[in-house]
Amino acid sequence: MIARRARAIFFGMKMVENNIENIRDLVSPIIERRGALLLDVYIKGGHKRKTVQIFVDTEAGITIDECAALSREISESLDFANIMNAPYDLEISSPGLEKPLRNIQQYPRNIGRIISVKYRQGEEVVLATGTLESVDRTRITCKLSSGESQLIEFEDILETYVKLPW
Repeated sequence: MIARRARAIFFGMKMVENNIENIRDLVSPIIERRGALLLDVYIKGGHKRKTVQIFVDTEAGITIDECAALSREISESLDFANIMNAPYDLEISSPGLEKPLRNIQQYPRNIGRIISVKYRQGEEVVLATGTLESVDRTRITCKLSSGESQLIEFEDILETYVKLPW
C-alpha cells in the first residue's frame, strides 16, 4: 500500500514537471513576442482544480494591462493545447519583491540596491551581501560591506534576493 502510494506521488510529481515544461514551451514565444521575459512557472493545488502561476517581467517592469493581455492569449493557448486536462485557474503576474532574481535580465534595474547572493566558489557555497554595482552578460559585481568589489559569474549564482529596506 505504501509503495503504491509512493509510486502515485512520484508519478504525480513527474506529471507536474512535464506539464511545467510543456507550459514553458507553449508560452515562451507568446511572452517574448510581447517583449516580456518568462521567469517562472508553477502548478499548485489539489486533484480537483489546479492553479497555473506564470511570472513574467520586462526591463521597465510589467504592467497590469500587459499581464491581462498575456493572460488572455496564454489562456487560449493552454485551452487549445489541453495541457492541463482539467479545470485550472491562470495567474499571470510580476515576480514581486519577495521572489529571487532568476534571470540575468532582472539584474540591471536593481543596480544600486542591496542584494544577498548565494553562489558557488569552487567546492564552497558562499553567501555575500552588498550593493549591486554592475551587470554584464555573464557576471555581476557586488560591493561588499568591507568595500571590496566581488565579481560573481552568473553561472555560479544559486540564488539572489533584493534586500528590502524595511
